[in-house]
Amino acid sequence: MFRYSPFILLLVAGCGPAEPATYPVDGVAEVNGKAVEAFTVEFSSQAPETKGISATGKVGVDGKFTLTTMVNGKEKPGAVAGPHKVVIVPPPSGMGPAVIQWVNSKFGDYNTTPLTFEVKPGEGNTYRIPLER
Repeated sequence: MFRYSPFILLLVAGCGPAEPATYPVDGVAEVNGKAVEAFTVEFSSQAPETKGISATGKVGVDGKFTLTTMVNGKEKPGAVAGPHKVVIVPPPSGMGPAVIQWVNSKFGDYNTTPLTFEVKPGEGNTYRIPLER
């Protein structure tokens, strides 16, 4: 009977698909230069190798957000490199200001949003999101 050493088992257990690298992304969301709050921004990767990986960030009272990405059940700071489509997600009804009432609904749908952002490796990635009514 063949027996595996504990070292071999640990080595095999550590071999799996590599997690994609993420890079810091932050920004501010505004309507006509005025900070927007209480919703979530979501960046969905459009790069073929990471398509569908999303990063999200809750927008604070000052309109600022910082993105995080869930990879293999773990939260990683930032977003994967490459082009992204960007949408806004309003808070659940009754959970915050009625932000979506004064932001155009096209920003809440990946099929209609005009918002895009290119996340660059090793660079400061700051996105001032220009929303409109």
